[in-house]
Amino acid sequence: MDKPKYSKALEIIKILVISTCHISKQDSGVLTQQSNPLLADSFYYGWYVFIPDEDEDEEHLELVPSLRPVFELARKNDCKYIRLDQDGDEVEELPRYDW
Repeated sequence: MDKPKYSKALEIIKILVISTCHISKQDSGVLTQQSNPLLADSFYYGWYVFIPDEDEDEEHLELVPSLRPVFELARKNDCKYIRLDQDGDEVEELPRYDW
């Protein structure tokens, strides 16, 4: 099957999908607040989180500190968003929180 042709290149982004166990219960409460600048969207089983530029980390990580290692993993894999999903994979290299 031929791929469709477009007049210019399409922007395609990568999303890291991981378990919600990689953030603390306290931080999950912060993510549910609609005023949170990191929250791109929420769904029944988790959240889509925007990854800010590294120079903005400290400002945002004050709100959700357990995301620091998640941001690092996402950036190493050239991801622009994180999907924290109840059924997402658990990543051995990341901290886990029981809640």
